[in-house]
Amino acid sequence: MILFHYIHKNSLLHRMDGRLKLLCLLLVSLSASFASVWWQYLLLMSLLIVSMVIARLPITDLINDLRYFAVVLVFVLLVNTFIACVDPTTSLTLKPVSMPSFHRGWHFAGRLVLVILACIVMTGTTSLTTMKNTFEWYLQPIPYIPKARIATMMSLSIVFVPLTLDCYTETSNAQKSRCVELQKNPVKRAILLTLPLVYRALQQTDEIVYAMQSRCYSESRTQAEFQTGKTDWLVLVTCVMSFLACLL
Repeated sequence: MILFHYIHKNSLLHRMDGRLKLLCLLLVSLSASFASVWWQYLLLMSLLIVSMVIARLPITDLINDLRYFAVVLVFVLLVNTFIACVDPTTSLTLKPVSMPSFHRGWHFAGRLVLVILACIVMTGTTSLTTMKNTFEWYLQPIPYIPKARIATMMSLSIVFVPLTLDCYTETSNAQKSRCVELQKNPVKRAILLTLPLVYRALQQTDEIVYAMQSRCYSESRTQAEFQTGKTDWLVLVTCVMSFLACLL
């Protein structure tokens, strides 16, 4: 599984200034939250697909890995559809499902898809070191806080997501080889999957800590130098224009 992993390439987005790239992620996410008509979703989807093509990310493999979010998308769709059917004036009774309520569910599901794709582009083109340096740069104006420590914690939190997905894949494949999927009790199957998954995730966390300690990690490090080019500003302007199109 390569979802949310950093994929080393020599592309425009890989070389882009991490500070502007984080701003682009925030703008695209905000644009998705303001999107309300079909052409706005199409605009943002086209922007993200073009970004994946420019970054030379394996689009087919990423879409294949997105199947694990299918259950979440269906859940978001159904929940927002039925929430729109609740009538608060009559003790929260349900009204019949209508096209407006169904459209509301699709809007929320579509926004979630756009945010996930934006995060895929960000994590696929930004290394852990760049993320850490970017977070630390934005925390510089805030006084009396351990900036390097907070930046390291935030970057490691982002890395923990693909590590957890990798642990899930390994555990699931190991159980399939032992015919655990033949277990018909869904509760027992969930327990058999969850306990090894949590144990493996904690083990991966310990390995990261030991790796940092063995390399004498310290918060007193040389400040990173960022370089911003004309193409970086062009990408940022494109994201700003997309945000204004969805907002206005």
